[in-house]
Amino acid sequence: MGVSKTLIIYLAVALFATGCQWDPPRTNPLDPGYYRYRPTGGIEISVMALDSSLPIPNAEVRIPQLKHIALTDSFGLVSFNTLPVDTYWICAERRGDFPYRIDSVRISVRENQIVRDTLLLEALPSALGSVRLRVLTLGQQPIADATVLITEIGRFTLTDANGYARFDDLPPGPLWLRAYREIQGDAIYGRDSTQVTIVSASLVDASINLDALPSFTRATANSLAFTANREQEVPTYFLRLKAEVFDPDGPADLRRVEVKWIDSYHQDSLLISLGYDFVSTLWTADVPSDSFYDGQIENALTLPFKFQAFDFAGNASPSTEAIMARVIHGFPDAQSVLPEQFPELIWQYERFTEFSNIHLFNYDVRIYRFLVREELVYDTLVPPINFRENRHRVGVNLPPGNYSWEVSVLDLFGNSSSSPRIQFNR
Repeated sequence: MGVSKTLIIYLAVALFATGCQWDPPRTNPLDPGYYRYRPTGGIEISVMALDSSLPIPNAEVRIPQLKHIALTDSFGLVSFNTLPVDTYWICAERRGDFPYRIDSVRISVRENQIVRDTLLLEALPSALGSVRLRVLTLGQQPIADATVLITEIGRFTLTDANGYARFDDLPPGPLWLRAYREIQGDAIYGRDSTQVTIVSASLVDASINLDALPSFTRATANSLAFTANREQEVPTYFLRLKAEVFDPDGPADLRRVEVKWIDSYHQDSLLISLGYDFVSTLWTADVPSDSFYDGQIENALTLPFKFQAFDFAGNASPSTEAIMARVIHGFPDAQSVLPEQFPELIWQYERFTEFSNIHLFNYDVRIYRFLVREELVYDTLVPPINFRENRHRVGVNLPPGNYSWEVSVLDLFGNSSSSPRIQFNR
């Protein structure tokens, strides 16, 4: 009999210590009249973390007196409706990976009312941990929308506007975090990784700097040009390469720009390196036709070829196909000049196959004077009027002397073809 009394006292103390003390009903619940005449009300409980005041989802809330149990939703809320008017102990706790210590509150239910209260739970030590990674540029600026991966456990997320990515519920121990960003139309950042050690019930902070990949902002980089003048009766063909490259880490980070394609006849690679022009800030190269195995640029241009830019870290831009510029096979025919005080120049040009309309090119008119040496005295662009005869009145008064003039057709890609020069006197 002494053992039974001790057990009863122990159970009573345990219930009181948890705050979940159960009061016997004042009347007998087995009496049918107990429920028939007793008014009811409701209770709404908000369960929040003591240290952060954030809601705790999936917390277990109990009314031991009525043996009611429910779990909180994503907002940390739970409701009990149609409860008999009485006073109850409400207990809440969360078990599992991120447990919270049990706590309780005593609430009196009122007739036809919802009584609201809050329970603040203290976090208990957890077996799992968290990591927060900040992804930055080489200049320490945050990178938004970067992909962060933990391949060992198949987890990924995107960084926010401040460059942060967070993972919770991670097992303790070392993990590799991998980050990159591949968004076309904006800066692309190469892949890199960092190792962190997850600690139980702790948040580990880490950071990583990504190197931006160069990209092409302009790629009118492949063009076949043709030139002809009085000294050169046989046309010269060459491949003109132009590229404008952008590197968010700065132009000094660019190391080289290359063009490469496969020759379908010999299955070998042809690699051409471009040089940087500090005046135009373009990467350029002019490649003579004899650089190709058969001397025919037209054959090479029917094959696929790619542009790529590399920075000093070895990161490469995505392969970019350049826009093919026009092939100019013919030049204007400079015919005559009316030697007036303001000379009028006349020429013919009929190249319907190369230009579909006159808005795709301009004429460049130049006049040279012979004194001690040849001197350019007039240079102007003339918009075309039609594809046949064109006339241009010189806008300056040329003094008496010996002159020559030429007219070139100049397309939007910088390709040109010049007429032989015609001499005239003033």
